[in-house]
Amino acid sequence: MAEWLSSAEASRRLGVKPASLYAYASRGQLRRRTGPDGRRSEYHPDDVATLAVRGRRSRPMQPTDVVVPTAITAIIPVGPTYRGVPAVDLAGDETFEAVADLLWESPHEPDAWRAAAEVPDPVPTTSRAHGGLDAGQRLLAVTVGLRAADPLGRDLRPTVVVATARRLLGALAASLGGGSAPGTPLAEVVARSLGTEVGDAAVRAVDAALVLLADHELAASTLAVRVAASARCDPYAAELAGLAVLTGPRHGAASRGLEIALTEVAAGAPATGALAAAAAGSSVGGFGHPLYPNGDPRAIRLLEVLEAGDLGPRLGPLR
Repeated sequence: MAEWLSSAEASRRLGVKPASLYAYASRGQLRRRTGPDGRRSEYHPDDVATLAVRGRRSRPMQPTDVVVPTAITAIIPVGPTYRGVPAVDLAGDETFEAVADLLWESPHEPDAWRAAAEVPDPVPTTSRAHGGLDAGQRLLAVTVGLRAADPLGRDLRPTVVVATARRLLGALAASLGGGSAPGTPLAEVVARSLGTEVGDAAVRAVDAALVLLADHELAASTLAVRVAASARCDPYAAELAGLAVLTGPRHGAASRGLEIALTEVAAGAPATGALAAAAAGSSVGGFGHPLYPNGDPRAIRLLEVLEAGDLGPRLGPLR
């Protein structure tokens, strides 16, 4: 068996920068694994050869993938790191609000979050007001309404943008129909919207899930937001760009089929059959991510948080 290639060697054979290898791997075009030292990535030689031949048949390969230098998030073998801190270390110990402030490089001020939530909302955000819309449509509608009523919507000073983001997150969570009082932690608001019994364990699990999903490098929705922001769009417009992409069936909406499958498994259906039906001829969302060939560390951490609370006994068929 041919030896896997180092990042430097794979880059040399393809004629691209090492940073471009990540984009090929994320698209499933290039198999990647963690090397023996646990830090460096290695790439499958057959995939490198295939990509190299494809490039020679058309034109000298050019790095057309989007590569954006960032200090926000990096993906390493233990999963995403936020500002250098592993997300799996934050999940279960820090609130989503604290992690959002970390990503924004803003001091964590719980009072500021409560104040943002208590600003009178000019747009009805209850599930009754948006009863005919699905969750994605409600988020889009609320964002448009908030922008129309915000006199500071075009103010791009960092402190104002952060304040806007806090208020927007609170309104988006409330639009899901949790029916919580202003100032309620976002994880509790989201937990209530799920229609399950809301105890400390459920809130902690939702908080952990929100933390683990807070950022994942250049996901399609993140890229859309960054493109909008680079054009000096206001925070609401940038958020709309990201939400629009997130509603796509190959991005955020990919979880719907999987949710149905997991519900069937929890009710006693065979896992293989339920997942096959969810796939419907394509891959199942949440499985086989090319960046995590040995399993997603975020899923492992979330299961740990669930098992640490009183939700553990319910995980049997989902383990």
